[in-house]
Amino acid sequence: MNEDTATIQSKAVERRDLIIVLTASVGLFLSTLDTGIINVALPSLERKFDVGISEMAWSITLYLLLLSATIVIFARISDRIGRLKVYFSGLVLFAVASLLCGFASSAVGLILFRGIQGIGAAMLQATAAPIITTQIPRNRQGTALGTLGMMLGLGPVLGPSVGGLLLSFVGWRWIFWINIPICVIGLIGTQRLMRIRERAEKHSFTQSGGEFPSGCVSVRDYLWAFGSWFARSYEDISILLGCSRIHHLFASGSKDKSAHRETATIS
Repeated sequence: MNEDTATIQSKAVERRDLIIVLTASVGLFLSTLDTGIINVALPSLERKFDVGISEMAWSITLYLLLLSATIVIFARISDRIGRLKVYFSGLVLFAVASLLCGFASSAVGLILFRGIQGIGAAMLQATAAPIITTQIPRNRQGTALGTLGMMLGLGPVLGPSVGGLLLSFVGWRWIFWINIPICVIGLIGTQRLMRIRERAEKHSFTQSGGEFPSGCVSVRDYLWAFGSWFARSYEDISILLGCSRIHHLFASGSKDKSAHRETATIS
């Protein structure tokens, strides 16, 4: 019976790790695949919008510029509000931007929508690896991070081939719309991870013997934190008063000596 239970738990852990790796890999794969695709599509987009190659190249430049400029910002935000939330928002933003890129009617519109895509890609790249390192135990992170690195390299390799096929058979709009079903897969995986984490947190609270509402726990924590702060403040104030008293004594002694010397001089 114990062996069966252990086997079931082991399979559940493996399945959870697989969901985490695949979900994190989707975002990283998307952010690199799109760059490879549009490199092949630049001549077609140049003819479509009747602009020069230098103007159309801004669709790549702005994407990479905004990605590089905001990736650290979203990494800091994810530390505060949660990596899965930022990752989920990045997938939504990337999907919406891909849809708008496909409907673009001018080169300027396409370039702006590509900039929005770059912001979404920054949200994905900033949180993909941290999702693995925080959700998977250290002894199983090697394989997971290796898979993530493989997907990172797979995007630029497959991008030109996928872009060429799409341009040949279905048109330039689909080089952006192809991202949408991949984003949907990532969104489903992210929602599932959120549910798994919520169940784990509830189970952890129950196992720790928690029987009070979360509000009571928060009040207890606030009271404890306030007491600790008050104790530290009291110690700091005591130290400052002590230093002030010592300084006052030295100052008084110096004044008394000065007064004594002046009296002796007058005499």
